[in-house]
Order: sequence, then structure tokens, then C-alpha cells
Amino acid sequence: HVKLMYATENNFTHVNLYGDFNKCYLPPLCLSKLLKASKALQEEHAGYSLLIWDATRPRHIQRMMWDTLKMPFSKKINYLAHPDSLSLHNYGAALDLTVLNEKGEELDMGTAFDFFGELAEPRLEKKLLAENKLTELQIKNRDILRKAMKAGGYWPVPTEWWHFNAVNKKWA
Repeated sequence: HVKLMYATENNFTHVNLYGDFNKCYLPPLCLSKLLKASKALQEEHAGYSLLIWDATRPRHIQRMMWDTLKMPFSKKINYLAHPDSLSLHNYGAALDLTVLNEKGEELDMGTAFDFFGELAEPRLEKKLLAENKLTELQIKNRDILRKAMKAGGYWPVPTEWWHFNAVNKKWA
């Protein structure tokens, strides 16, 4: 499933950055990995599916996002690639996505998409669980997504539970 969040106002910029654009473009290798991930998810959880929020992102949109996010550079760089260094999204080599259950509902991951803070960071999940800021179910749901994406050949990033990379920048 595809629901490009930057084609809505329901994103951190509160602006529709993509206009009427609603297609998800991926290089063949990245698509192949996504299909493997989807198959792995459905084998483990019948009826579940992936919902893509963002894939290939034009560079000028990356610049707009960077300029809109108001936080210190040292924190911002944890959540957004600087437009001068390019993002794997600019190559279609990164995906932002979640999991839908058999009823087509998004699993509870503990934060919304584009939540830029500790609660979104997989590297802090054990700490956040101990502090009762995330639940076991939310972490289990994130693990469902991570397991499927890893089975497809994607890898997660430490700061956003929804972001996965298919290749490195050199390959992209």
C-alpha cells in the first residue's frame, strides 16, 4: 500500500510538498527487496501488509524539509539528511513505512510518522520501555516491521523506527 505523507499536510512541515504526486518509485533492486520483505511479513503474520509513507524524494523537497525543521543542527542531522550531502531517499534507496493489520489499520508503534524525538528511536527502546514511555506491544509491533524489512534485505536506522535503507550511498 502507498500513502505518501508528503502529498498531504499530515507531516512535520504541515504542507503538501508533493502536490498530486502519489506514486512510489524504487530502483529494481530496492523493489525486489521490498517484495521479499512483504512476503516475509505475510508469512509470519497472515493478512498484514506494508504501508509506504515515502520512498524516492526529490532533492528540492529534501531542501524544503531541512529548512522547515526548526531544531539545532546537532539534533536535526539525526532525523534528516542534509540536502547538500543527499539522502538515500533522493535515490529511491530508502523507505519510510509501517505495518497494517488484517483490518487495514496501522499497528501502534508508539509515535506518529515524522516524530523527531527519543520516542521514535529504536536505539532507546529498552530505556523507554523501562521508563513506561513505550509499551511492550509498541516495541513488538516495531519488531514485526524490522524483522520483515531485514528479511527483505533492508536495514533500520537508530533514530527512526519507520526508516529503512536498501543500499549504501556508494551503491545508490
